[in-house]
Amino acid sequence: MIEMKNITKIYKGKNVETCALKNINFVVNDGEFVAICGESGTGKSTLLNIIGCISEPTDGEYYIDSGRVDYRNKKSLERLRKNKFGFIFQSFALMDKYTVYENIEMPLIAKNISRSKRKTLINDSLGLVDLEDIAYKYPYELSGGQQQRVAIARTLAMQNPIILADEPTGALDEKNAKQLMNIFLKLKELGHTIIMVTHNMKIAEYSDKIINIQEL
Repeated sequence: MIEMKNITKIYKGKNVETCALKNINFVVNDGEFVAICGESGTGKSTLLNIIGCISEPTDGEYYIDSGRVDYRNKKSLERLRKNKFGFIFQSFALMDKYTVYENIEMPLIAKNISRSKRKTLINDSLGLVDLEDIAYKYPYELSGGQQQRVAIARTLAMQNPIILADEPTGALDEKNAKQLMNIFLKLKELGHTIIMVTHNMKIAEYSDKIINIQEL
């Protein structure tokens, strides 16, 4: 379970302070599909980065599985990022000089997973997004929708329980966006917790719960 209590984020410049988030409170239960919605500039991506332990709030308390996140403990933060969260972004962040298989494999090598286990994880994750037949193609040979599904497969192969998605349909047409949401629903059925940032209310309606962030 994720719980945010009075989360505030202030960016401090040389002569100015900008409040990106103010007193944000919500709970995300295990296995829930949640959409964070709001117009551009309302702090949606900032909030997602705080959830993923990439960014530290200026004030407030953040709990994961009833334990408070300790921002002074860098090793603990690294473990959370490495073992709890999988990140999916609007930019697919695939490397064109490597095959789909290799793109998915690289973060698994970083986790010291054995070669045989890597093969199983990669094949299973590609199967979940219906891309078993393109493992040895290169990203530039794929459509935008296929590249996004490869990015999801890369996240799934890491076997982390919480998926954080920042505008995952932003670069997709309506058909591919719908296909992506159906994959998210499948992942929810498999037990994943999904937290998705979107400004598209049609996409948000696929979720169990919508959190609206208003402009300050």
